[in-house]
Order: sequence, then structure tokens, then C-alpha cells
Amino acid sequence: MLTLDLGASTLVSGLAPATYYWQAKVQKAEGDTPAGRYDADGGTWWRFTVPDTAVQPLTITVVNTGGATGRVRLTDGFECWGVCTAAYPAGLSVETWGLPTHNDNVVAMLVGWSGACSGQAFRQVPAMTEPRACTATFAPAPAATKVAPADNSEVANGAVLLEWSPVDGAGYNVCVADAPIERQEHRRREGGCLADGLA
Repeated sequence: MLTLDLGASTLVSGLAPATYYWQAKVQKAEGDTPAGRYDADGGTWWRFTVPDTAVQPLTITVVNTGGATGRVRLTDGFECWGVCTAAYPAGLSVETWGLPTHNDNVVAMLVGWSGACSGQAFRQVPAMTEPRACTATFAPAPAATKVAPADNSEVANGAVLLEWSPVDGAGYNVCVADAPIERQEHRRREGGCLADGLA
């Protein structure tokens, strides 16, 4: 407890991060009647907080639409599937990755970011100079329209130019296999959905 008899104001410095309470009391001078200490303002205690600026909070919100699902992975490997808050050292640049999650019915895509993260890039790097909040929105990915080659066509020299019509500027993974592959099997194959035995 700190007791000061310095009149109407005083500067207190060097306080560690915490919540503090303070109260002003009236001190009557020696010889006054009655002598002693009296509470000002009915003995009210006021409160103030010294924030911990050594760390800053990052709040992540994942918004899923149309049955699509996604998650956000942070620098330290933590993954957020809903609303999450993590604390990082002040000034640190935190990598955040928006990762679509495909299920058996919906192929998801990252629509974009808002808040301290912005744009459509999967990777965002907000600098933790102050409390930050990023929202990642996911939606069903549009289907591409196959253009060439025509179905059941023959190609020469073992090489083929695959062409398709993109929708809404979305990016696509091209799957080449020696037989149709179920979507769940795509996810199990490392390196995408290229079938075993194909380079």
C-alpha cells in the first residue's frame, strides 16, 4: 500500500502490469480539531489498469458458408476452427494460413480475409504491434468446366495439354489418374491426387 501526503496530485511510476485501486484521503494538520485522517468522496476506491504490453492478443474467427468448412493454422502450429484467441510477443509477425477442409459433399475454398488480415492469399502475416483480429471466410469451391481434350480421345507421344474454364477466378488442383478416384482417396494420396505409378 502506498501512502502519499502531497496535496492535490502526484505522479506514481514504475508500476508493473496489473489492476490497481486508489483512494484520496484528507489529512488534517497537527493541532487541528479534530485531528486525524478523513476519507474524501465517502471513501470511494477508483480503479486503473496497467496493461501488459509485452504480449498482444490475436483473435481468429473462421466463418463457414454453404456447408464448406475451413480452419486457420498459426505460426506455432495451433489450429482454429471457430473463434480463438492467442497471445504473442509484441512486435512479432505471426503467420496465419487459411486452409480449406474438404468433406465428402463439399470442396471448400478460401473466399478471403477481413480485419487485420486482408485479401485472398492463403498466407497472411499480421504484425502484433497492437491487439489484432482476423476473419477467414470459406465457401464451396465452384466446379471447373472441362474444355480439352474431348472425352474418350486419344493423345500422341504420351503428352496432353489439359485445358478447363475457371470459375470466379478460383484456383484448381488438376487430378491425373489411371482410373477414377473417389474424393476421399484424393485426400489420402500424398502430393495431391496423382495416381500411383504416374509421374
